Amino acid sequence: MKNNKGFTLVELLAIVIILAIIVVTAAPNITNEITKEGNEQNKILKQKIDNAAHLYAAKYYADKIVNGDSFSINLNDLENDGLLDLNGKCNGSMKINNGKTYSPDYTCEQ
Repeated sequence: MKNNKGFTLVELLAIVIILAIIVVTAAPNITNEITKEGNEQNKILKQKIDNAAHLYAAKYYADKIVNGDSFSINLNDLENDGLLDLNGKCNGSMKINNGKTYSPDYTCEQ
């Protein structure tokens, strides 16, 4: 009798089919998780920018806030003041209307 070692073609085909089924079912879930992670990171970045703008406005524009004046804060100013570390990901400014409403006017790379 021969001592056959190894897999038959049918066994290898079965393994390939099982792996294909796993990949087909897992791929959409992995894609969704990656998308959700990117969206979550964008939310966190926007919240950081908003908080930094509030701190910067309170530090340098307190009189304008009290008077209800409108002004604009550049994101580079927030970074130069040490409130943010954007690494060139975002450009633009935050507009403060009537000393109260913060309107974002910036874009961020993904």
